[in-house]
Amino acid sequence: MRKNLIKGSLLLGALTIAFSAVAQSASGNKAPVHVDVAVMATFEHAQVAQINGNRFWPKGGAIDGSISIWKDIGFAFEVSGEHASNIQNNGVSLNLVSFMAGPRYSFRVSPAGESFHNRGPVRAFVQTLYGPTHASDGLFPGPTSLSTSAEAFTVLLGGGVDVPVRRGFGIRAVDAAWIHSDYSNHAEDVQNDFRLGFGASYHW
Repeated sequence: MRKNLIKGSLLLGALTIAFSAVAQSASGNKAPVHVDVAVMATFEHAQVAQINGNRFWPKGGAIDGSISIWKDIGFAFEVSGEHASNIQNNGVSLNLVSFMAGPRYSFRVSPAGESFHNRGPVRAFVQTLYGPTHASDGLFPGPTSLSTSAEAFTVLLGGGVDVPVRRGFGIRAVDAAWIHSDYSNHAEDVQNDFRLGFGASYHW
């Protein structure tokens, strides 16, 4: 598990360095740089084990941000936390904290030149994020012992839609993602979950 945490941290560092280098090389162009920030409530569909596992819904929140680097391609990051109680009907709970980053592509949903009630265009994005997730207050079976905490390397594939409201502020109407992780669960040690989120956003 520690190797997964180290691997995720190294990947985050490599992504940050790579995108910083691209940003510096592109700093000479005249394309405007855009920044987006969102705060969301999240609901994740998960299960204890990949085969015949009890299904449950961790709930929590996330803060994500992105900066455009070249045209509509940018770098995004996300910090999230979720909690689920009594996931196996025996009082066992689960806390999750994730730190992820990766590339994001943003685009307008409305045609060029049009806006949403004259408040700016509806914008959407797709992204791939990577990073470590720490789980605690749960039960994670290992080869020789049972632990209450674990680390996993997480991959998130998803996207969302931001609807403008006023002066840069908007609504994150939907944020949907498939999330893959590799916690030990005494089965396949693989989790493929689905997450939905919504909240508020700011674009400038």
